[in-house]
Amino acid sequence: MKCIRVNHFEEIETDWLRLFYQETSSPFQSLSYIKLFSQNFCNWENVYILKITDNKKVVAILALEKIATQTILIGMKPVLGKEEITDYGDIIVASDYQSNSDLYLKIWKTVFLYLKTQQIDVLQLDYLKQDSLIFNFFNKLPQANIKEAEVAPFINLNQSWDSYLTSLKRVERKELKRKIKRLEIQNFKLVELDYVKKEDFDDFIRLHRLSDDTKEKFMSEEMASFFWQVSQINYSLWKAKLWFLEIDNKKVAAIMGFISDNRLLMYNSGFDPAFSYYSVGLLSHALIMQKYFNSKYQIYDFMRGSERYKYDLGAKNLQLYRVNLNLNSF
Repeated sequence: MKCIRVNHFEEIETDWLRLFYQETSSPFQSLSYIKLFSQNFCNWENVYILKITDNKKVVAILALEKIATQTILIGMKPVLGKEEITDYGDIIVASDYQSNSDLYLKIWKTVFLYLKTQQIDVLQLDYLKQDSLIFNFFNKLPQANIKEAEVAPFINLNQSWDSYLTSLKRVERKELKRKIKRLEIQNFKLVELDYVKKEDFDDFIRLHRLSDDTKEKFMSEEMASFFWQVSQINYSLWKAKLWFLEIDNKKVAAIMGFISDNRLLMYNSGFDPAFSYYSVGLLSHALIMQKYFNSKYQIYDFMRGSERYKYDLGAKNLQLYRVNLNLNSF
């Protein structure tokens, strides 16, 4: 195997798309997202797009950024106001190399040796999912230093709405039914948009900033510009979407997320505090879930963060980890 640094994204585009179609990775491992983040927040001389080849065939791709003598996954660096905007870390690997532990190990050893030639001492991998191949690999590697990072709450959609309600704790179930009943008195509707238009995106930004002071600070003009670009790029297996909860034809809550063939990822949200009485932020999630229970979608992923409303809706935690590896140990 060989590890080769790519000089241009165009050089790796075909192989990236081929491998990404074999993956169950998130939008954050797509070529489009990595390219967008790099162009907005990285210096190209510090970007290491690595292709691992076996008999001249590309079998894995890593997107790394060099910071001093360590590398991190592209997207994990805090940006602008020290904000973290990439929820999951991973690499993309050909399916037959995922299923073969010896070949997967060989990929990483090839990467480790290459990074050492670039005077890189430490490899840091952030927000690895506990159920991912990459985490399970490093978790068995004696040299790896592993720490719990954040959590990514989720709800299983392979059930009916009634089964979901039954699965909730009594207090949570009673509260959710009460809130839904209160909303149902109003003239409300859930609007799902397959394509993100600028006027709708502007409504999302408005509601996000209205939510609280922290979100208003987060969503600077520079951040809003980046989110707009995120909503417009092509993710291959994924599509960016907007959902709005309306009362009397007024947008009162919004969610920006991603959708694939079988998963829903909720990236960010906002609501109008003037409608807090109707729990519009929480119920916008509940109404989306209600629509997709017992469908082809398996997971409703709230993504990184332990906000209370996720647990009020019965979400369970998926642990995320940070891995640090001293390459001099090899």
